[in-house]
Amino acid sequence: YMFSPVWGVITEIPWWDRYVRMADEHGDMMSAQHASMGDVRVRALYTGFSPDASSGMTFGLKLPTGDYTYDGFDRDTEIGTGSTDVLVGGFLRGHLLEEADLDWFMSGQLDQPVLTQGSYRPGSEVDLSAGVSYSGLRMERCSMSPMLQAIGAHRWSDSGAAANAANSGYDRLLVAPGVEFGFGNFRLYADLALPVFQRVTGDQLVAQELVTVKVSYSY
Repeated sequence: YMFSPVWGVITEIPWWDRYVRMADEHGDMMSAQHASMGDVRVRALYTGFSPDASSGMTFGLKLPTGDYTYDGFDRDTEIGTGSTDVLVGGFLRGHLLEEADLDWFMSGQLDQPVLTQGSYRPGSEVDLSAGVSYSGLRMERCSMSPMLQAIGAHRWSDSGAAANAANSGYDRLLVAPGVEFGFGNFRLYADLALPVFQRVTGDQLVAQELVTVKVSYSY
């Protein structure tokens, strides 16, 4: 929500439904399932660095609202981390070929835990992305903007008595082709992120692909 042309607020209230299946210390398979609200993120948005709002920054907190005590889950697979994190990020965008409706964009964010609970500190994380988009396609009342972006992340290992430091932390680079459709005030966005480089600390499960679908409405 934008309070003015340069100040706004972004609030994310996630809902998770998580299923985990694993072997216990005797090698027997066990499973657990839990659904609840996750960790809420509240960030301020400032876009006053340039007249066209093509650059800006975000800053705020991740709150420990998600459950981190559910039986059957390890701390690194709980829906909530139990930590309060400082979030600091920024973005830039501009025209790559203005006459061809080809734009570029880049963004980054630091997630730094500052207050923790239960002898568990999740690893700090840095996320970066950069890409290009084309906005010159229209079909009657529908606009279509294909895009391609690279997404990089570095997460440090967890720490604390309840953490599994030897098997947490990673580096990864994903390539994500996607497309956004516009119908009046509605937007539908989808992409498929494929890993081109992954390096994890110890033994971890990693996804072969990540699918994102977003539906939004502008008031």
